[in-house]
Amino acid sequence: VYSLATSADGSTVFVGGRFNRVNSTNRNRLAAINAQNGDLTSWESLVKSYDNVDSVYSLQLSGNTLYVAGRFNVLGTRSGSEYVVNNVGAVNITSNTDNAIDWNAGVTNYANDPVMYGARSLAIVGTELYVGGSIVASNGTTRHLATYTLPSVTVSWGGGNGGNWNERANWSPQVVPTSSTDAIEIAQGYPIMNTDFTL
Repeated sequence: VYSLATSADGSTVFVGGRFNRVNSTNRNRLAAINAQNGDLTSWESLVKSYDNVDSVYSLQLSGNTLYVAGRFNVLGTRSGSEYVVNNVGAVNITSNTDNAIDWNAGVTNYANDPVMYGARSLAIVGTELYVGGSIVASNGTTRHLATYTLPSVTVSWGGGNGGNWNERANWSPQVVPTSSTDAIEIAQGYPIMNTDFTL
């Protein structure tokens, strides 16, 4: 299990990772669990990749929309057919039939970085969806961090001053961030960063 997200009312915990069973029931990479008793709910969504190494690395919930990041080529179904979307997609948590949302950020893999292959992290701040990992964003540029102003699928920020940060996200700001908001603010002011920090 790599990521958890909780529904607004606290009744359901959504789980993402690299698994294929939960409580002896088939669930591939994505599942929903009753927060009160730990039982698996009936909700499910298809996740798979063409190379059979699919994983879900990060989840962010906004209303009834669950944004999913990972390494996959299919997320959910629409009109009975698999919904093809690469590494970042969205599903509706109120339905387990045809629950793929028609939101495709156009993210593809950055093949020269096999260690960080795919989208690894998500954060939502207001209407901004931040995507981190090793990706080629919808505008065709290689990124380790990109932002989408929801519900748009167009890159609104590319990771630094002027939207032109293509460096690895190994950051060494002069101010140590204490929250994800601080990290985002610092990242916007430091287009090239060289060493790691830990929140």
